[in-house]
Amino acid sequence: MPGEITIAPPVRIIAADHQAEMRVHYQTVLPALGYKLVSAAGTGRELIEHCRQHAPDLVIADCKLPDMDLVDAAEEVCLAGRIPFVVAAAHFDPAQIRRGGADHVWAYLIKPINRIHLEAVIPFALGRFRKMQAFLQELESLRLQAKSGLCLPPVVG
Repeated sequence: MPGEITIAPPVRIIAADHQAEMRVHYQTVLPALGYKLVSAAGTGRELIEHCRQHAPDLVIADCKLPDMDLVDAAEEVCLAGRIPFVVAAAHFDPAQIRRGGADHVWAYLIKPINRIHLEAVIPFALGRFRKMQAFLQELESLRLQAKSGLCLPPVVG
C-alpha cells in the first residue's frame, strides 16, 4: 500500500574466530546492534560450511583461523557468490592487508574489538559492497547492450 513502511530483515552475519571468548562477544554484541548472528565458527572449514548452510550477508573473521588461511577460506566461500568479509587481526600487518585486499575483504579491525568498532564497520563494509555490486550490475548491463548493438557510438563533430 502507498505510504506503507517496509522494515528490512536484519543483516545475517557469520563470525569466525579461534578464540571462544571472541565468538561469545559476537553472540552478545551483534544482536544488541540489530544484526542476526546466524553462526559462530572456530575454524576455516567450519566457516566455509556455515556459509554454505546459511548464506550470510556479511562475514566477520579473524585472520588467524587454526586450520587454514582466511583469504583462502574467503575465496572458497565466494565461489558460490560474493560475500563481504571484515577481517579482525591482533596486530597491524601490512602484508596481510595487501594479501587480503583481494575481492573479498572490505574492512579491517584491529583487536580488541568493541561494540563501537562493529557499529561503525558493518554499515561501512555493507555500503561499499552494495555500491560495488550495483556498479558491477551496471557494467554487465552496458556490456550486454554493447554486445547486442544497442549502444550507438557518440556523434563526433
